[in-house]
Amino acid sequence: DTLVVVTADHGEELGEHGVWEHNHMFQSNLRVPLVMHWPRKLPLGKRVDALVESIDFLPTVCDALGIVPPSESQLDANGRNYGALDGHSVLPLLDGRATAVREHSFAENGLEMSVQNLRWKLVVPAVDEENRPLSLAGETLQSMAGRGIAKPRLYDLVSDPGETRNVIAENESTAQALLAALVEWDKSMPIPRIEIVLSPRDVIENARRMAEIGYGDGIGQELPQPPKQP
Repeated sequence: DTLVVVTADHGEELGEHGVWEHNHMFQSNLRVPLVMHWPRKLPLGKRVDALVESIDFLPTVCDALGIVPPSESQLDANGRNYGALDGHSVLPLLDGRATAVREHSFAENGLEMSVQNLRWKLVVPAVDEENRPLSLAGETLQSMAGRGIAKPRLYDLVSDPGETRNVIAENESTAQALLAALVEWDKSMPIPRIEIVLSPRDVIENARRMAEIGYGDGIGQELPQPPKQP
């Protein structure tokens, strides 16, 4: 009668890209396990390749237990619902009712944002060179390449699962489509990123504290890149 779930909040970089810790947009940071075991209700040995996110965990558990997910209507002036529950139950992926619950998955770490589908992942800067939040609306891949702290990057996760090659120049239309999806997702947030402003004192203190524990730039950012495998 017990549903057992094994998951994690993030992965870890252990030098794979010349960096350490988990404040990066690589798959080694973003991919986490989601293992569910409940012989009375869930199929044994079922493996799903569809995209899911951590926000799908709560709706999934509620669905499995037959509990109505919490819901609250708190609309702001723009019609965005602060009380909406994000995420989708993944149970339809397990019993064959669906082959997907979302087309894209998203991530951000304060410095960068990413969007991916089953093949491609786009990473773009979330702040400019002065550490000020970038509003994605109106930005292009070209403008962000000149203004952000890091250039936009596109990875082919099928042919390059180690994310060693930025192929944005050869696949600009794919990158543009992913950027459009990221812009729409960013616009849907109840509190826009550009409205979250820290005081100068907070910026300095946060940078100091993050650097101390290795989260700011990631321990090992100064390390040389690992040699390419033949």
